[in-house]
Amino acid sequence: MIKNVVHITDIQYLRVYLPQHSLMHNIKANFDKIFNICKHHLAEHCNDENNFRHYKHEPKMSDLQIVALAITAESLGIDSENLLFSKLKKEYLLDFPNLVDRTNFNRRRKKMAYYISLISQSIADTIEPDKRTYIIDSLPLPICKNVRIPRNRICMDDDQVKPSRTYHACHKTYYFGFKLQLIINQSGTPYCAALTTASMHDSQYLKCLDDIQLTDCELIADGGYLSKAHQLQLF
Repeated sequence: MIKNVVHITDIQYLRVYLPQHSLMHNIKANFDKIFNICKHHLAEHCNDENNFRHYKHEPKMSDLQIVALAITAESLGIDSENLLFSKLKKEYLLDFPNLVDRTNFNRRRKKMAYYISLISQSIADTIEPDKRTYIIDSLPLPICKNVRIPRNRICMDDDQVKPSRTYHACHKTYYFGFKLQLIINQSGTPYCAALTTASMHDSQYLKCLDDIQLTDCELIADGGYLSKAHQLQLF
């Protein structure tokens, strides 16, 4: 696995999979629907208790419930765990009697990022079953102005991927931050997304595609993804 790459749990893309109705902002109603979706797509990974692994002491909420709740929050645009748990405890206390504390939820949610990504890919495959052609491109994600780079302290706590400074040819300027790698299918449905440090060349990210099991397909990209080694392989 190449360093400086974090595959995003692109659960916000599940919004296209949810019905639009008057209960769209009801956390419990959406949680029930998403839980059934998760159970269907992750059935082969779960045991009878809806957990991905065996626990010596069975947790209050199953792994599948943690995943479903995380996806529910993202799909409703709730990007703050404080806001989510405030709503759950004030407005949905009776609907979630086995709710874990926020720290426990956050710790377990991070450990299940792989399964959340699996759901996104499974739904993309359902929408577009032809998995032979994909499109990949990247876009810059600046986090601060260039003059603030020496004083920047945000996003520096993750050793796996940290912001860096690089030149963006299209904008003809330097920026400091990250780079988003997005893979979509022919229908435009996002299949996978990853966050890399800004200075990582696009061609380097191609080495990570084996980790998301994207093989034996046609991948359409611009010239930025070509290295000398890739050119020789194509010839």
